[in-house]
Amino acid sequence: MDFRQWGEQLPTAAFICAGNQICYANEAAAQLTGYSLDQLLNLSPIELIDSDIIDSDIGSWAESLESNPHAGASDPSSHEIPIKTAHGEVRWLLATHCAIPHNDATAILVTAVDITERKQADEKSRDRSERASMVLECAGDGFWEWDLKSGAAHFSDRWIEALGYHRNAVKPTIAFWRSLLHPDDRKVTQLCLESHLSGESEVYECVYRLNTYSGGYRWTRGRGKVVQRDANGAPLRIIGSSTDLTEQMRAQSLPRKAQNRMALKSDLLQALINATPDLVFVKDRQSRTLLCNQAFAGAVGRKPEDMYGRTDLENGWDPNEIDGDPSKGIRGYLDDDRDALAGRPTYDRRDVVFIDGIERIFRTHKLPLADSDGEIVGVLGLSRDVTELEKVSAQLRRSEANYKALVQDTSIFISRFTASFEVEFVNDAFCKAFDIKMEDIIGKTFLHLIPNDQQDGVVTSLLALTPESPLRINEHQVISPDGTLRWQRWTNRAVFNEKRKLVAYHAVGEDITHRKENEKALRESHDSLEAKVALRTADLTKSNESLREEILVRHQVETSLRKSERLLTVIAETIEDVCRITDISNDRVLFVSNSYDRVWGRQVEDLYNNPRAWTDAIIKDDRERVLDKFAKLKLGKNYDLEYRILLPDGSTRWIHDRGSSLSASDDATHLVVGIAQDVTQIKQFEAELHARGVALTHLSRVSTVGQIASEVAHELNQPLTVIANYANGIRPRISGTEHASDIGKAIDRIVTQCLNAKELTKRVLRFVRKDAPTREPFAVSRVIANASEMVLSNARQNDVQIVLNTSNSDDSVVGNALEIEHVIINLMINAIESMSRLVDQPRILTVRQKNEVHHVTVSVCDTGIGVDGALRTKVFDSFFTTKDAGLGLGLAICKTTIEEHGGTIWIEKSGSGSIFSFRLKKQ
Repeated sequence: MDFRQWGEQLPTAAFICAGNQICYANEAAAQLTGYSLDQLLNLSPIELIDSDIIDSDIGSWAESLESNPHAGASDPSSHEIPIKTAHGEVRWLLATHCAIPHNDATAILVTAVDITERKQADEKSRDRSERASMVLECAGDGFWEWDLKSGAAHFSDRWIEALGYHRNAVKPTIAFWRSLLHPDDRKVTQLCLESHLSGESEVYECVYRLNTYSGGYRWTRGRGKVVQRDANGAPLRIIGSSTDLTEQMRAQSLPRKAQNRMALKSDLLQALINATPDLVFVKDRQSRTLLCNQAFAGAVGRKPEDMYGRTDLENGWDPNEIDGDPSKGIRGYLDDDRDALAGRPTYDRRDVVFIDGIERIFRTHKLPLADSDGEIVGVLGLSRDVTELEKVSAQLRRSEANYKALVQDTSIFISRFTASFEVEFVNDAFCKAFDIKMEDIIGKTFLHLIPNDQQDGVVTSLLALTPESPLRINEHQVISPDGTLRWQRWTNRAVFNEKRKLVAYHAVGEDITHRKENEKALRESHDSLEAKVALRTADLTKSNESLREEILVRHQVETSLRKSERLLTVIAETIEDVCRITDISNDRVLFVSNSYDRVWGRQVEDLYNNPRAWTDAIIKDDRERVLDKFAKLKLGKNYDLEYRILLPDGSTRWIHDRGSSLSASDDATHLVVGIAQDVTQIKQFEAELHARGVALTHLSRVSTVGQIASEVAHELNQPLTVIANYANGIRPRISGTEHASDIGKAIDRIVTQCLNAKELTKRVLRFVRKDAPTREPFAVSRVIANASEMVLSNARQNDVQIVLNTSNSDDSVVGNALEIEHVIINLMINAIESMSRLVDQPRILTVRQKNEVHHVTVSVCDTGIGVDGALRTKVFDSFFTTKDAGLGLGLAICKTTIEEHGGTIWIEKSGSGSIFSFRLKKQ
């Protein structure tokens, strides 16, 4: 399946951006943006973004898609982007982009998921959270939030004040809250909490006692809900409120008459419960309302005082508008009241109620209300509107389901495993590739799927990952279910925590067996090419001689002419070469094989109608030579030529054309029989073999020069040391003489130049030595200065002026300084050579250093002849060179060195010259 078929089947929007233009979009992208596919192809990525909402991060992201084709090449990234559709509607997208090859160049693939509803839900959730926090504070309730993974906790000022503590005396941890629990309440509190965290209950609620600053205890009702879970469903964050029940618990111990007076007549209590948005009510044993707040009464359009002494039915709760237990209807409320009166509390009953025709969801708790003698006299109820919370939870569950579906549906292998290589997660593609069930691999190592002789290499590669270099790509074999070996390519990323400790590995893989088999077949084909060429040449020579004899026999034996013609046709149509018979006396083509269609790319009938079409296809540089040979055929001579032809599609082919001239017995016709062979592939392989031979010879000479330079540098150190010692030895002998001062200055210059020469030889030794590279911090500006000194002599010989624009402030990077110096030297020498052919033009080589927040960029600029646009994509390929004596390895080694340091390198055009730049991460 090609990319377009894959893109059209993709349910999410997909774009390909090249430069500042969208060059591809699928149908899902058109539906999302409201534009037609033709309209999208005339837009740039930044024209889709809503300019009223755009910020600096989104703007820089969009501009990077237009100006930097390498954006995202090493690591895909995601941004939340606002766009304006063709209808003027603003929608939010989660856009992920990475670099892909496209039409022999590099483009950006962008996939986008519509997250507008999630953004709106998040905004509403934040608003409600802020309003809920304010309401809780107004109602006198304390607010708390726990991070279950780290154990951190946040307690509101109202929560702290209710217990008499100061803010600095409260530790922001869950353990501090547990330390305040009454010993008798700890077990039941822990059970309630664990029940909610495991998903057994929708809401956590429990009554317990907390130790105050003065040493006493206060009764508290804690109520909360998990608001965040990880991919495996484990709870991460819970928020909730705390209500002080101390006075209420004391009131329950009063005589029944006093309790009723407080419930019915206390303005203070009524004001308190009216302040909460939850529905609060108290019923007697006959389910008649004794006390309620304004929220409860307002749900049915009444005032609290109008509700007292009436049942739910009498107060206007319509049984037809309550979507509770279908078998009970509103009787479910009465059953819950009876359970509470019997000492069986009801927690977290879910009711869907239609208020003014709008569906609302409530969670209700009903608790028994006892007097001082312990007798249950009524029911205390609390209902909370959780409609919006459930909508957000549903959206979150759908989002998680979509993410899991995307991971499971992809054909790419996805895996996560621990630092000890125990598998934590694999997707369906992984299980299918190894014919294994997920539960059979989770918690076990994956190394048994790799051949024994390759396991150590994989483990060593994984253990070598560091926080500075956390990513590595490995290609190795795996054992398939049928026992055969297949090749896979894995991209492994190590995950470290804030203490730089390895936590886990994330890995993405794909099957590359077909690619490996093709590479092996290509090598085998290359090895046998020369033998096949020799064998083919011998066969063609033999076939040519046989054909010539057959033509002679045909002329001698006129009676068998037709039979010979049929035999010749069969032979000509069987071989791959183009056979033809031409009457040059009358300029007619008598016969041509059908191979002409394939080799010349033209119809056989065209050649019969226009015999000159054969030579018209020959390129202009070769045509005159071929026509000269053909003109001598009338003299009875043979010909053996190689020339190039131009096909209708603009491509060229090499032709090896051999023929013989035959004169008929009556001299009325002069026949020429020829065989044309397509030798394009042979020519290409010969050129490649020759280029590689030249490259290897050059590489051998470079290696020998490096060895000689090392020996010369070592031998120069000794005489330089002797010169410096002798110069220093002269100093005491001239002390007190007439010219001691002038001679002393000369001696100082001699010693200084000797030391400079020794430092230069040391640098040459380091440059050619094959020591293992070390990684340590170094200043980029110092490396640039050293590299400039190394090429200074070469620059002077070529009349090139070197200009350094560097800064030594905040330019330290981690790596091998000598390797980076080698890169800069290589780029400077290339720049000098590119300007060596300039006449009457300035020859200026500029090295610029730019210190950014997280990177250091070095650019080498020249005013030379530049690099053509078609060649810029190839300059970093191995064995590619534009120099007559070039090896084609310099820039390829530079690219490898920079990428090993985690950086990037690229080329740009500047006027008539070029700019080679590379970027490294700071320390």
